[in-house]
Amino acid sequence: MLDQNDLKQIGTVIKENNKELTKDITKDIMGQVGILIAENNKELTKEIVGQVRVELGEFITDNVLTAIDDAEERLSEKINTLPTKDDLVRVVASAQGEVVAQLRREDEKVNLQTRFLKEANVLTDEHCKALRALQVFPSIEI
Repeated sequence: MLDQNDLKQIGTVIKENNKELTKDITKDIMGQVGILIAENNKELTKEIVGQVRVELGEFITDNVLTAIDDAEERLSEKINTLPTKDDLVRVVASAQGEVVAQLRREDEKVNLQTRFLKEANVLTDEHCKALRALQVFPSIEI
């Protein structure tokens, strides 16, 4: 039969084996828990990313695209009110015509005054030639 010392030795061996077994079981459990946490984190991360994408899409649709549409509409309105090339050509031609008409009237005034002053013997032939040389619109002397 077994004596007290043998039973103590058996108890010590069982305690040591229990410690090792507990460590192994704890490692296995912690490993499994870690794997479960990692898998849950992946799923949770996927859900969060999906939700962020949805929220971001809604934000872009509600705010950014609306702002772009509004800006495009305002820009279209402004572009439609801009003068065309034909409008600008017409305005410039009209302004040129007015300037030419005014210059022609001034030229006629200078020619008329020169003729009057020559007839009154105030200007000499040389003075008249010099004034006619300054004419803006050439004319034929009659």
